[in-house]
Amino acid sequence: LTKKSDSMVRRLEYEELQYRLLAFLVIAEAKLKSWTVKCGRQDDVEALKYDYMNFVHEQELFKEYDRTYQDCKKRADVHKRQDPQNTAESDRVNKSLDDITERWRHLKVEISSVQTMLEEVIEYWKRYQACVDLFHVWLGDAEQMLKKPPEERGDFFENLDKWTEKLQVLKEASNFLIEAVDEPIAKEIKEQVLFIDRRFHDVQGQVQVYLSKQTTEKSRHEYSIGVESMQTWLLNAEELLRRKPDC
Repeated sequence: LTKKSDSMVRRLEYEELQYRLLAFLVIAEAKLKSWTVKCGRQDDVEALKYDYMNFVHEQELFKEYDRTYQDCKKRADVHKRQDPQNTAESDRVNKSLDDITERWRHLKVEISSVQTMLEEVIEYWKRYQACVDLFHVWLGDAEQMLKKPPEERGDFFENLDKWTEKLQVLKEASNFLIEAVDEPIAKEIKEQVLFIDRRFHDVQGQVQVYLSKQTTEKSRHEYSIGVESMQTWLLNAEELLRRKPDC
């Protein structure tokens, strides 16, 4: 009876740790699901990252799991030694541990990649928002500048190519976020970028017309100066030819 009671205690000790391991898996899987759904805005993603850092790093998830697993394995070995002839029980225990190990192996890989993923989303949010803010200011200034006479515009539009590059950066950031965030936010991003793109190309079109006129006027001015210089040279040449040479 005592031996049977001992065996039951060892089994219960093993099963307690086995259930603790399973609890690790269930909680970790639930957390993983909450971290990998479609994201929200930047502050929402930063909150997810904070939760991840706390759960995985501050609470030392991997270390705690490994410690619990090793304790469980030791208890399992003790439990199996209580009745070496019971191969069915040994096989059951081994299979249970193998299943848990395989499940944890895949889960650990996925959890380990979450931090990089969340940081990437945050970085794209920062890039997107910075571009949006810059374009709102610059487009407002550009639209006002186009209302002024050409002589008052100065060199404001000389760096238009750089703004074309910035627009490409904005589009790349928005394309990434559209795939990563909730549909309502993705729709808002699409509309925002489309609005900026239309305003920019409207400004760009007007600037190209303005610069083309400037180029034409400059060419005409240079042509006039050239013609005038040629006429002056011809008049001087004719004057020289009319003069009688001194003997």
